[in-house]
Amino acid sequence: MGAVNRREDDATWKIRVERTLRAVRDRVGNISAYIGEGGLTVGGGGEFTVRHENGNWLFHVGRGSQGNYFLTIRRDNGAAAFEIGTTETGQQFWAGWDGSGNVAIADDAKSGQGLARPWLPQGTINVLSTSIPLTSATSWIATQSTGQMLKQQPYAEVEALLLSTGGGVGEARFTINGTPAGNVMPIGAGSFAWQTIQTFALPGSVNSRATIDLQVQRTNAAGSIGGVFRCTQRQSP
Repeated sequence: MGAVNRREDDATWKIRVERTLRAVRDRVGNISAYIGEGGLTVGGGGEFTVRHENGNWLFHVGRGSQGNYFLTIRRDNGAAAFEIGTTETGQQFWAGWDGSGNVAIADDAKSGQGLARPWLPQGTINVLSTSIPLTSATSWIATQSTGQMLKQQPYAEVEALLLSTGGGVGEARFTINGTPAGNVMPIGAGSFAWQTIQTFALPGSVNSRATIDLQVQRTNAAGSIGGVFRCTQRQSP
């Protein structure tokens, strides 16, 4: 007589299923996964973490102590390299750290605009008429220069302060690496004034060297002319 197939009791069936699921989970944990169409979504307050073999976090996305989500990218030693976090008063910010743990760059969470770090130096120029370089040259000659600067943004914004003494009449212009750029600016007799701001493209790629000069030339037979200028790089014209 053949054996009768009997359903195992609930407890035995549950143990067998749990063992099977555990085995599958263990196997999945030891293999790579490929996600094609549809991507990967972590929701419902879940978090995502990548850890180094030494146990340090390398990448983490989750909720912070204030309930706002944050993202952290860390170095092999666990030190922060980049983070989107939340201040004690609830504003979110992003920041980048150098290898010594100093904040190298961060946006200004308090004001909501611009950078908190680094503090950017602002160059100054002489505006006293007696301190502005003058010339009586009747051909183009530079009175002030940026020297060699490294291009970090696509454009330069310039503004000249031009001066005439002794009835001098002439004109001024900017050059980039010796090539005229922007508009020629007239210098009238006795004038001492800021000129219209000009913006022009900087040549080359990022970190290319460029030199901007302010040049003047006298066009009459008397007096002197000269000028100084300010310059800043900018992202858009």
